[in-house]
Amino acid sequence: MGVKKVAISVGELSGDEHAAHVIRALSRISPEVTVKGMGGRNLRDAGADTVVDSEVSASVMGFADVLLSAPKILSTYGRMKTLLREWQPGVLILVDYPDFNLRLARYAKSLGIRVLYFITPQLWAWRSGRVELFRRYVDQAAVIFPFERQFFEERGYKGAVYVGHPFSDTIKRESPESEISFKKDFSIEHGLDPHRPIVALFPGSRRHELKRHLAPILEGAKLLQAKHNQVQFVLAASPSLSSSGFLESASLPSNLRIVTSNSLGVLRVSDAAVLKSGTSNLQAAFLGVPFVMFYKASPLSEWIVRSFVKVREFSIVNVIESGTVNELLQQEAEPQAVSANLERLLFDQAAREKMVRDFGSIRELLAKYDEASGLTGCQGYAERVARMVLQ
Repeated sequence: MGVKKVAISVGELSGDEHAAHVIRALSRISPEVTVKGMGGRNLRDAGADTVVDSEVSASVMGFADVLLSAPKILSTYGRMKTLLREWQPGVLILVDYPDFNLRLARYAKSLGIRVLYFITPQLWAWRSGRVELFRRYVDQAAVIFPFERQFFEERGYKGAVYVGHPFSDTIKRESPESEISFKKDFSIEHGLDPHRPIVALFPGSRRHELKRHLAPILEGAKLLQAKHNQVQFVLAASPSLSSSGFLESASLPSNLRIVTSNSLGVLRVSDAAVLKSGTSNLQAAFLGVPFVMFYKASPLSEWIVRSFVKVREFSIVNVIESGTVNELLQQEAEPQAVSANLERLLFDQAAREKMVRDFGSIRELLAKYDEASGLTGCQGYAERVARMVLQ
C-alpha cells in the first residue's frame, strides 16, 4: 500500500514557502494523500492541515527569545509527538529548524515512521557531529546545495540526495522587456527615476542587526551620494525596522526611498546592493544583482563563529563559489568600505560583468540534481522531493 498519510514539521517562514511547493506537487501526484503537522500560512494554502501554527508556536529569533519561549516550544513538541503517535503517518517530512526537528526525528523512528529531511541544517559549517543523528534517525535527506551530498557521504551517511535549489524554480528573471516594464512601474510607485542607478540596502530584520548595521550602511550611502548624486537608494524595511525607532534617529540620504514587504521587487529593480549575510545573497545571485555582503556581530558572537564555525567565507554565494563577492565583516563593515564597494559595482563595468558571470555559474550548479537518484523527468525540486516521499 502506498503512502496515504504524511506528517510535516516546518518551523520557519522560508521553509514554509519551499515546503508548500512540495505539498502541492505531492497532491498533484497522489491526490489521496493527507498532510498534517506544523507549518504556516503557505502550507495551509497548499492544503496541509496545520494542527500547529508555526507562526504562533515555533517562530523565535535569538538566544534570549529561545529561553523566553522554552515553554511554548516544549508544548509544541508535545503536540507534534501526540500527532505522530495517534495519527501514525507513513512518512514524516522535516524542514530545516534542526534543534526541534532532529529531536522529533528520534521520536518518529521510535514509532517506526519513515523520516525524510528536506533542507538539512548547515552541518558543513558547524556542529558537524550531528551527522550521527542523521545516521540513526533520518532515512533520507533531500539536500539543496551540490556539495552537501558529498559532505554527508564522507561522514558515513548515505541517504542524501541532491534535489536542486528551490530558487532555481521560484526566482527567474523575465524577458528584458518585462524587466524594463516592472522597473518603470516600481519606480513610479515609489518615486524613483528608472533611468538613474538604484542601489538596494538590506540591513537585516532582527533588532540586533539593525542596531549594528543601519547607521554604517546609511552613512556609506551618503558618502556615495556625495560623489555620485544621480544614485538612488531603496531601503528594504522589515516590520521590525518600521517599529524599532532606528529610522527616526538615523541620518538618511536625500534620495532614499523606504519599501516594506517587497524585498524581491527591490532587488529586481536594483543595479547594485549592500546585503546583510543571509537568504538575500542567493536571491540577488539568481536575479543577477551585483552586491557586497555586510555583517557586524557582537564580540561574543564573533568569538563563537571564529572558534567553532568551519567556513571562512560567510555569504552562501562564496561558500558555493569562493571569492565571488566581497564580504565586509566586523571592523571592515564601515561606511567608507560600503561606499567604495558600491561605487565599484555600479561604475566598474568589468567588475560588474565578472560578478554577473559568476552568478550565472552558481545558478547552473543549483539547477542540477542527482540524476542517478531515480528522479529524472521530474518538474523541479518540489516534484523530486514529493517523489522521494512516495518512494
